[in-house]
Amino acid sequence: VTPPPTRQTRGRSRRSPRGRCGKYQAPAPPKCKSCAPEALACTTRASSGRTATSSSGCLPPAAYGCFAARRRSRGALYRKVLARYVYMATQGGVTQAIFPEGGLSLTGALQEPKMGLLSYVIEAHEPEDRDIVFVPVATNYDRVLEDRVLIAAGKRGDRRFGAKISVVVFAFFKKFWQRLRGKDTRFGTAAVTFGEPLSLHESHLENDVEGVSTEMMRRIAAMMPVLAVPLMSRALLSGRDISEGEMLNLVRGLLDQVPEANQASVGEALEEDVARGLRGLRRRKIIRLEQGVWRILPGQEDILG
Repeated sequence: VTPPPTRQTRGRSRRSPRGRCGKYQAPAPPKCKSCAPEALACTTRASSGRTATSSSGCLPPAAYGCFAARRRSRGALYRKVLARYVYMATQGGVTQAIFPEGGLSLTGALQEPKMGLLSYVIEAHEPEDRDIVFVPVATNYDRVLEDRVLIAAGKRGDRRFGAKISVVVFAFFKKFWQRLRGKDTRFGTAAVTFGEPLSLHESHLENDVEGVSTEMMRRIAAMMPVLAVPLMSRALLSGRDISEGEMLNLVRGLLDQVPEANQASVGEALEEDVARGLRGLRRRKIIRLEQGVWRILPGQEDILG
């Protein structure tokens, strides 16, 4: 369990009390009897292949932290302590964000949910305890920085993300130099949607961890926002010749097939998003304009897919 942020005082850090073993003692979650039932935000994002979090509730700034999840640890003591801490945080009204997929998506599609932390929340819950409300949150992006690394791992069939440190350092200083010169470029558009909350008491799923996780993933998939770049990618992969001025009309036609609640780019913003998306794909050398027609560069189909 991560200790709360230290407070700097005259160059020294004020730390939490130590126990007899010399380790930091995690403070008990704050009690809040007056606020509404806590909202446990289940968050994910689909086409980007990454996970994100968004939550709100009665959580003092000093209490922000995270659970140190040791996935390879099979120690019974560690799991017991972690389960107890999750239970205490839940009963204390602390809003928590859980990434149900539990890892990076190699294809951009939603993965099967991992039910570790979620089981700690549900299995320790008693009918007389305060209600737990799950808020599904879906986030989608035009671009994922490590998309090529994820695609390569998916082709190999493993989860080894072997990005060279030299590549990371070069990219960092490149962005830093661009910002100093006023030529910094953004990574695209992001969108987030909040779905219908799920009350543990009203759903009658108090002891059904799999049922809760399945229902949450269903709600997340149903509300996933659709951005301009995925629609452009679909149009480009169709194999037809698309002129520079025709792309916007094609994207509009595809967007009309998307439910209104899932449309992230509408109205005048759609034209701007399409123009920005084309510039980004062209700058990354994924597409190019040949004689007024957009073409996919060889070997870049997987990025668009």
